[in-house]
Amino acid sequence: MSATAVAKKPETTDTPPPRAKAPTFDEAMVAIDWHGQSTKHLFCRAPSGLIADDLKQRGIWDRVQRNPIKALRPYDTVRIVGPDQTWTATALVAESDQSGAALVDVKIVQLPPTARQLFRDSTYAVEFDGFKFIVVRISDGRRMTDGASNVEQAERDLRGLYPKRVT
Repeated sequence: MSATAVAKKPETTDTPPPRAKAPTFDEAMVAIDWHGQSTKHLFCRAPSGLIADDLKQRGIWDRVQRNPIKALRPYDTVRIVGPDQTWTATALVAESDQSGAALVDVKIVQLPPTARQLFRDSTYAVEFDGFKFIVVRISDGRRMTDGASNVEQAERDLRGLYPKRVT
């Protein structure tokens, strides 16, 4: 009886180290798009720092689940737009409780970056906060306007922040 030795290749793991806790969704950034009596469709702006892979974590929805109107329920549909607007995801809620929700059938679509640069000068900058265009003072990051539905209105609001010449 002859025994042949088989050399085993050492096992290596090329998996990246686990990320720190993912940012959680703020219930104020979730709007309800009602389309039926038994389920709802929710539109969500993802918080800054959230990546599409974080959608696998139930806990990112814990703050939303505290709101009885916006809480995710089984069979609800969720559309999520990434914080930098480079991706969007559509998913179905499989199960949910007070601490979070599990999404299934997640479809992620990469979006092209926007070609238009938002206005910026040495004092103020127009930014998109997830729902509207706002003007921010660059020196301290303070929000200077309530927000506008489009870029042109935000730029008009920005011009109104500068003193007017009196002739």
